[in-house]
Amino acid sequence: MENETSHDSHQMDIFEKLLQWPSEFVFPVLDCLRLVIRRGDVCDYFCVKKGTTFLDYCLRFLHQEERPTNQMLVLRTLANMFVCDAGQRLALDHVERIMDHATSVWPTSNKNVQVALTSLLINFAYSLRSNLDIQLKSRLLSAFALVAMAQMDAEALFRLLVALGTICDGDEECKGLARSLDLPEFVEKIGEDPQAIKKVKECAILVKKTL
Repeated sequence: MENETSHDSHQMDIFEKLLQWPSEFVFPVLDCLRLVIRRGDVCDYFCVKKGTTFLDYCLRFLHQEERPTNQMLVLRTLANMFVCDAGQRLALDHVERIMDHATSVWPTSNKNVQVALTSLLINFAYSLRSNLDIQLKSRLLSAFALVAMAQMDAEALFRLLVALGTICDGDEECKGLARSLDLPEFVEKIGEDPQAIKKVKECAILVKKTL
């Protein structure tokens, strides 16, 4: 059993070194990471043992516009971290930092990056629902407002609406912040858009009632 544990630790050490590869070669490593980060032992290794160093490895790839696939895989990795308690704790300890880096990809015409970013926003919204720190919620809502300013794929728009409804539902302070950022007007416009697909319009109507 001890040998197996040692072997696993050795594998993780190698994995960590691979994350430091140049951006043009790191794609297969990131593709693997966004899947295995959902495993408890892997998540503990990177999110507890490595912590902010692990975030450093990941977040640097978000500033490379010429490599949207890397951006998408990192955003999916960050979203998948929420599957495990250790990943969720790391993300919530660094909300502002992660949001600053994650929203740096915006605006983007890449649909996969759009969906990956809004998926991350959903996970933050759900995890912050019971958090009493209004500053963290304010930072998240500011990210929503930024994303809302640009055109996006229907699926990304749907996920943004879900995230907004999730964070604001039953929270008067969040609703007030959303109003100060003109988010209800944004939602209303979507609900009235004749070109919006059915599930997006229906979601917009529900979120508008929440706000």
